[in-house]
Amino acid sequence: MSLIIETNISIIEELPNGIFKVTIKPGVEVDKKDLEESYRILLDLTGGKPSLFLEIFPPDSDATLEAREYFADKQRNKIKKAEAFIVKSLAHRLVAKFHLNFYKPEHKIKVFSNEADALKWLETFLEE
Repeated sequence: MSLIIETNISIIEELPNGIFKVTIKPGVEVDKKDLEESYRILLDLTGGKPSLFLEIFPPDSDATLEAREYFADKQRNKIKKAEAFIVKSLAHRLVAKFHLNFYKPEHKIKVFSNEADALKWLETFLEE
């Protein structure tokens, strides 16, 4: 059985293979305070060790500019070895592409439209 933690904006689940699945709840607007809470939880769960993340964004969710900037923070991203985004809307796909091109994260990131492909890609990093 995997560990599941619910926050105001998301459900955080540690999958049996050690990948952390973060599902943003439908209809929420993520702000910096929410991301700080999620980061504290993930920092505790990972022990600060770079880990694999599956991030799922429903089409009707949104984030403030302050939250987007914090999401790209280099210190916050030190716990990430690789990250897969699942997006279903064109708007989220454009935001993800901007995030990758503007912030240039140091860890591997890829955008997917389905969970199976995202997990398959993340699993290639399990042996590293």
